Amino acid sequence: MPRAKVNLTNNYSNGDWNFMLRNVYFGSVNDPDFRGSTTPVTYGEKIITDLSLTYSFSDNLKLTAGANNLLDVYPDEVPFEGSQYGDQFIFSRRTSQFGFNGRYVFGRLTFILK
Repeated sequence: MPRAKVNLTNNYSNGDWNFMLRNVYFGSVNDPDFRGSTTPVTYGEKIITDLSLTYSFSDNLKLTAGANNLLDVYPDEVPFEGSQYGDQFIFSRRTSQFGFNGRYVFGRLTFILK
């Protein structure tokens, strides 16, 4: 786990529109038990950006489109030298600041029954 994690979320609404922008800063992490290395391996700090846009057709119906990890940021790769993973896992399986699946684009339709 990183020693520092900072989340800055901005929501803005104007009429039927809502915008959400989130930036999450993940500090660097160390993997002191990395096999084949005599010194701890450090994975660098990263910033992940999420963005969504919602339009309200009525109080009961909303449509949202957005992306998590909009800029498609990935963790640092495991250094090749000393890697014991047989090139099957390019990201650390033990030390992780955030997921390694990249960008996630979505659409959501919300219908509220009253």
